[in-house]
Amino acid sequence: MRNKATEKLLALAAQHPELPIEALVDSEVVANDDFNTWWGDVFDVSIEELWRSPNEDGKTWTKDEALEDVFDFTDYCSEYLGDRHDDFEQMWNMDDEEAERVFKEWINEIPWKKCIVLHVGTPDSL
Repeated sequence: MRNKATEKLLALAAQHPELPIEALVDSEVVANDDFNTWWGDVFDVSIEELWRSPNEDGKTWTKDEALEDVFDFTDYCSEYLGDRHDDFEQMWNMDDEEAERVFKEWINEIPWKKCIVLHVGTPDSL
């Protein structure tokens, strides 16, 4: 049987050779720092824009994920707002619609990394 994720990866890589290939690995695959290798199944491949918060154990976000959950993303990443930090502090004084508009602007200004993403989950065989 042909692996659809592999076929999709090969097609996207051929169509977009300029894009790096990155892996997004579910936390259940690599649950802690005790392992120096891991095994997971690639269950999907897509072109995404990624951003990883600079702190040591920061979450990697897709741009779509950030735009779908503006308030969670902004709260999680507020220390990296830079010039927008005052906007974050004022969020509690804004109505939800205005705050969402301000934070979507900020999200769109972040230097997202466009890449081919391998989505890796726990293998069915384990």
